[in-house]
Amino acid sequence: MRILFIGGTGNISSACVREALGKGVETWILVRGSSDRLVPEGARVLLGDITDKDSIRDLLRPYSFDVVVDWVAYTPRDVERDLELFEGRTQRYVFISSASVYRRPAPGVFHRESDPRGNPFWDYAREKIRGEDLLLEAAPSRGIQPLIVRPSHTIGEGWIPTSFGSRDFTVPARILRGKPIVIHDDGLALWTLTHAEDFARAFVPLILKPSLRHAAYHITSPFAYTWEEIHERLAEALGKRSRVVYVPSRHIARLLPRQGASLMGDKRYTTLFDTSRLREEVPDVQFRIPLEEMISRSLAWYERHPEKQCIDSRLDEAIDRLVALQDRVESLWKEGEGVRSEG
Repeated sequence: MRILFIGGTGNISSACVREALGKGVETWILVRGSSDRLVPEGARVLLGDITDKDSIRDLLRPYSFDVVVDWVAYTPRDVERDLELFEGRTQRYVFISSASVYRRPAPGVFHRESDPRGNPFWDYAREKIRGEDLLLEAAPSRGIQPLIVRPSHTIGEGWIPTSFGSRDFTVPARILRGKPIVIHDDGLALWTLTHAEDFARAFVPLILKPSLRHAAYHITSPFAYTWEEIHERLAEALGKRSRVVYVPSRHIARLLPRQGASLMGDKRYTTLFDTSRLREEVPDVQFRIPLEEMISRSLAWYERHPEKQCIDSRLDEAIDRLVALQDRVESLWKEGEGVRSEG
């Protein structure tokens, strides 16, 4: 079997490259060469920019692949371009979508792949929906089997889950400095977290199956935690205690539209997933890495790479403002209660 990963040095994709190589699969990655991330040892590399169709068409001329996975495809235009480039060069095309595509809240306890899609708050999710639709409509006519994979929040080394995202060190730095941190709403919504290595152990055997029963699959762990618990475990791992301020998601969204879109369209809801489809195809799949290990691995990575302990000054200042505003609101409530009790 021969796989091509478009991208392959990112949070989830690098773990999948390593997993495929460990299974003895001939694994190619197409990268621009501009990332400082290391290419997994053993991967065969094609250097090129997937957005430059003419040069990529020339680059791909000698090659064909059993499976093509595009880790960076985002819009329908991206999917359409890929289908044009790989017609006659692959049997299966894998679109990495997102579990944020669903309408919230879930119709039942768990989201199923057949649940209605639609996210009015988040452009990212809406683009993924449009990408899915185009793939399912256009791929079969080009002789390509479409496969949609919907991850939820997936953590690799160097990623730390917080209400505001995972890609920087802002919230851990606040905890270390003894500054208050913000959790959205009451912090009690359950949130599914999956480690990238666990994702990879399910992903590689799924995409290599000669035939599949469905077009879309969740790859998510059974591990779910409240946002309060996630932040508590982070503080414990850092050996610090931090004051927690709870702020409604809608207030965060007004001050921080980018992070707010993710909160309003995703994180503020309890989010659990049915993985029956995945387990039908990969019955021995195991998810082994819980929250505590995810956090400890990421903090160890930051210790090895102190230059990556980046603080988003805009986010840090916004959290200070949110804390001050919420403190003022609570103070006004207390004043109002005092007036009522006197009356």
